[in-house]
Amino acid sequence: MKLDDAIRAEVARAAAGLGANRADAERISSGSRSEIHRALSGLGADRLLLALVATWRDSGDELGVLNSLREWIANGDFKYFRHPPRDGATK
Repeated sequence: MKLDDAIRAEVARAAAGLGANRADAERISSGSRSEIHRALSGLGADRLLLALVATWRDSGDELGVLNSLREWIANGDFKYFRHPPRDGATK
């Protein structure tokens, strides 16, 4: 699996953890980086997750981004550092 595909799979897991259903999580993860950022923000993602998405493809350390996403999900941070969803966000 390519790093980009693996990162998108983790983004889908994060979106699901934030309350998106499976279909919406897959749709979110298949978008552009700015669309992913906007969708996760709308679901109430915390700054750390949004920063990870923002550094994807800019940092030169895609493996680091992937590992950080996996750690973020494994720690269940979405359960503790979640902001209220914005009106009209995918539920």
